[in-house]
Amino acid sequence: MMSFKVRELPDDEYYRYKYQQLEKVFKGDFNASHADFRLVKEMLKDGDKTRDEIANIIKENSPDILDRKHGHVDQYINKTIDNATAEVSRERSEAAAKRKERSNDGPTL
Repeated sequence: MMSFKVRELPDDEYYRYKYQQLEKVFKGDFNASHADFRLVKEMLKDGDKTRDEIANIIKENSPDILDRKHGHVDQYINKTIDNATAEVSRERSEAAAKRKERSNDGPTL
């Protein structure tokens, strides 16, 4: 069996691979829109793609997106990216606040 590093896959293959992994993990509780959201968050955290690149990756690789979001694919993608961006920003702010709090808890002289 050939071994490979998942993150070295081209973006479209990586998205489909990660999407399939989420389907396996969540089985009957799987939700395609939640999978898109999680994968967008991951791409945003990686920080190496523009908004347009992320939008194109979703549009080209999210299974059945044209059927699932018939007539409003671009609106869905933009809303997903906006919501994921807000959540990543919130998570980063919370993490920074916790780091600051921990640094203030040290001994004083």
